[in-house]
Amino acid sequence: MSELGRINKPAAYDYINKRKIYFVPNIFLVQEPSFKELFENYWNQVAEQLVRLEIAGEIKKVFCEIIVQGEENPLNIIGSFNQNLKSLIESKLSKGATLISLEEKNIFFPYLDWSKCLSVISTQEVFNTLYPFYKEASAKRIEKIAEIIDKNLAEGEAGLLILKDEDRLALELPSDIEMFLVTPPAFDEINRWFRSRFSEEQNMA
Repeated sequence: MSELGRINKPAAYDYINKRKIYFVPNIFLVQEPSFKELFENYWNQVAEQLVRLEIAGEIKKVFCEIIVQGEENPLNIIGSFNQNLKSLIESKLSKGATLISLEEKNIFFPYLDWSKCLSVISTQEVFNTLYPFYKEASAKRIEKIAEIIDKNLAEGEAGLLILKDEDRLALELPSDIEMFLVTPPAFDEINRWFRSRFSEEQNMA
């Protein structure tokens, strides 16, 4: 996996004929004033880093989680939870990129249902019973996402992947696809914010 900071113009030629994925961790807005500025900074920094990264290949495909195949007006759906991401994707589409839905209905909705079930569980016994079902659904989803990327990313093309970072860790792409991580300074700040919030909640429990 390549580091963003190591891609300069001479090195970029090494990747021209390779399939490339620029991975951006998907961050969702938390409705708290202390988080909003971090959120805005993050997506602004992502946009800036992608412009520099595209010397290795201009983005031709945009792969975005949550968007179900066959869904009408996918940009409106994206905008309903993240206007910053919508603007970023629109900027790539205006330059000729294509938006590719990553979610298959028969896989995505069972995954969501099991996720919701786990979110309301308060006992370890019930968690242990349900978690294997969630894990199986999650594995099927990640496998399908890898399949969609492989199918739609042509030789020499660069794609933008918007996906939660924990899902990226489970994603296994074909060996001929080079992945670049886009993690600007605000990404670390956001992770520290979540760790601090979790610590405060634990202390209050």
